[in-house]
Amino acid sequence: MKMIMDDTAEKIFKGLRENGFQAFLVGGAVRDYLMNSSFEDQDILTNAPPEAVAGIFSACRVRCVGKTFPVCLVDGVEVASHRSGSRRLPFPESDLACRDFTINSMAWDPMKNLLIDPFGGREDLEKGIIRFTGDARARILEDPLRMVRACRFVSLLQGRLAAGTREAVLSHAPLVGERVAFERIRLEILKSMTHPRPSLFFETLADTGLLADILPCLDRLRDLDGGPHHGETVFRHCMLVGDAIIPGQPLLRLAGFLHDVGK
Repeated sequence: MKMIMDDTAEKIFKGLRENGFQAFLVGGAVRDYLMNSSFEDQDILTNAPPEAVAGIFSACRVRCVGKTFPVCLVDGVEVASHRSGSRRLPFPESDLACRDFTINSMAWDPMKNLLIDPFGGREDLEKGIIRFTGDARARILEDPLRMVRACRFVSLLQGRLAAGTREAVLSHAPLVGERVAFERIRLEILKSMTHPRPSLFFETLADTGLLADILPCLDRLRDLDGGPHHGETVFRHCMLVGDAIIPGQPLLRLAGFLHDVGK
């Protein structure tokens, strides 16, 4: 694989390497490249601490954010410092082990042109399988929003949840209503509207028990008969309408999915 980065990212990689640190491109950019999709975010992972990053790029616009997960924004590019994951794993594998899904737990070394994929993310990506990285329960307890994200990635890949991932979400579904701010859920809903088939997002939410807490008005339509003019349930009718609206109109598309909730 040969990924093309912009000038800012290349400058950051060069600066970190010249100062004796390792650096890798991680997360969504690697996933999207392997999907032959364009990518905008160029998140960089390094074993340099935040203060070292700030010092190396003192001539740039640098802003450090985050408490539990330190990130420096260098001219708008995220440079994340290594998280202390498993002590049994070397860097960057130890950091990748802390990430949500296997498809997001890959890194690319631009110096060696090498993909680092310790958890089988590329194979899961090819098969359309969404699987938590490592211990599913641990990943959920770290951030229950990951259950909603799992359902959204099903929509993105037009795939399915791995059996163990589905079971873990079913067991922990109430945590979304108890511990996740709805503003964060709202962002996931709007992101799903840009995917090829957002209906897969709502269907997976329903299948895992999450939809009842997030959009109970939509969940209640699942067993509601569509009446004499429809050969499907009201829920299925809403799914068909929403999928038929163009991705470039996310709010209009969401309105399509919700247009019959009054029933």
